[in-house]
Amino acid sequence: MKKLAIILFFFSFLLFFSSFLFYYLNNSPLEERVIYASANLTDISGFDVSSAALTFGNIVNGSSSSRNIIFNNRYKFPLTVLIKVDGSISQLLYFEEKLIIDSGDTARVPFTAFAADNLERGFYSGNVSFLIFERKGI
Repeated sequence: MKKLAIILFFFSFLLFFSSFLFYYLNNSPLEERVIYASANLTDISGFDVSSAALTFGNIVNGSSSSRNIIFNNRYKFPLTVLIKVDGSISQLLYFEEKLIIDSGDTARVPFTAFAADNLERGFYSGNVSFLIFERKGI
């Protein structure tokens, strides 16, 4: 009886581990892209045209600045893209958090930095992460 319990325990553990591994492999991103983002809240407006980062330049309280990121799906299948923002810039940014992009399509992803009247002047920065998954169940 003890031998049967050990075999059942081992089998259960193996089944649990393989289920976990299957779930993890099917829900891991294909890739992650990270872009630096920044804005400076000041009393004088200005802009920054950097193509290497998501920079919004100088923003006056009560106003906003917008930038777009062009996302090309070069995979042969549709993608789900989840967007996350870390850092102090997250207080300012408005954007769509989930995108679905068909194979071969291009998506324009707008980001707006809005400086509410009650925010302190200063430099806000952080990273915008794009988690890219294969779109399943279509």
